[in-house]
Amino acid sequence: MLAIVHQFYAMGSDCAVHLCGETVQTAERFAAAAETEVRRIEARYSRYRGDSELARINAVAATGGGIEIDAETAGFMTLALSNQNYKARYL
Repeated sequence: MLAIVHQFYAMGSDCAVHLCGETVQTAERFAAAAETEVRRIEARYSRYRGDSELARINAVAATGGGIEIDAETAGFMTLALSNQNYKARYL
């Protein structure tokens, strides 16, 4: 089994995916899929893009309004809040 490291830049930082696979082609295919998913999430939730879901949420929140969010967005927000609560309690 071989190991590869696929490096790329996303979300304002260096990223790396460490993979093991039977062939270079298989490992590279999974690495490309991981990078594609990171870039999808970056495009959707970037606070630096005016067309992102996060920008839309923030724009509505700035006016005191409410907005419906999908399950993925709710999951990310739940995770973010749980991390924030953890840090407040333990760090």
